[in-house]
Amino acid sequence: YYAFDALQILGHDLRDEPLTTRKRMLRRLLPAFGALRFSEHIRGRGTATYESAVKMGLEGIVGKRAGSRYVAGRSDAWVKVRSMRTAEFVVVGWLPTRGRKDDLGALALGEYREDGLTCVGRVGTGFTAATRADLMQRLSRLPSGKAIDAHQQRVRWVAPRLVAEVRYKEYTRDGNLRQPVFVRLRDDKSPKECTGQLDAPQTRTLTPAPEPEVAVTHVDKMFFPERQLTKGDLILRQFGAK
Repeated sequence: YYAFDALQILGHDLRDEPLTTRKRMLRRLLPAFGALRFSEHIRGRGTATYESAVKMGLEGIVGKRAGSRYVAGRSDAWVKVRSMRTAEFVVVGWLPTRGRKDDLGALALGEYREDGLTCVGRVGTGFTAATRADLMQRLSRLPSGKAIDAHQQRVRWVAPRLVAEVRYKEYTRDGNLRQPVFVRLRDDKSPKECTGQLDAPQTRTLTPAPEPEVAVTHVDKMFFPERQLTKGDLILRQFGAK
C-alpha cells in the first residue's frame, strides 16, 4: 500500500501545512520496509516523469503544488495528467443513434487475440458529420458479419474489413477500451494487423506456489520437562506440522 499524504498524525491536524511538510512527516512515520510504502515525489521534472510513465504503460501522473494546503474536494493544486494511447482496431459492427436508425451512433470494435476476433467495446465520440456520412457509406457496402459478443445486443454486425485508429485511456478489467475516441479510418492497415496491445488483459492459468518445506532439527530436545514437552511437541501443537 502506497501512502502519499497525511492529514493527521497523533491527533495533530496537518491540513493547513504545506504538502512538502505533510509528506516529510509521513515519511518519518512509515517503516522503511514492508507492505506499507511511502509514495515518492519528483520535483522539477514533470515532463520527463510523464513521458516515463507513458512508456511504462501507466495511467499518467498527478502534478501537485508543493506548498499547497489540503482542501476537501477538487482543487487546482492537484492536476491529473492522463496518458492517452492510440491503436488500430477492427470495425466489427455499428449502432444507430437513438433518434435515427440510419445514422451512426457508435462503432463496435474488435481485435485478434489468441482465441480469435474479440470485441473490445464500442466508440461513440470523435465523429464529425462528414465522418459519420463517410462511415455509413462504407458500412452499407459491407456484408453482414457474425456476432462476436452476445452482450452487444444492439450492434449491427458487419464483416471485419475496416480498421479504425482509436485513442483510448486503457483497457478495463473485462478487456474493453476505456474512454475511446475515434481518430480516423486506416485504409493502409489490414484487419489482421489488429492483434491487441501489451496492456490488454490476457487470460492465463496460474500455477499454485509449492508448499514451503522447513527442516526442523533436534525435535526430541526437552523444552518443558515438568510437562514432558519437547521441541517437536510444541511445533505440532502450534502448526500441526508432520
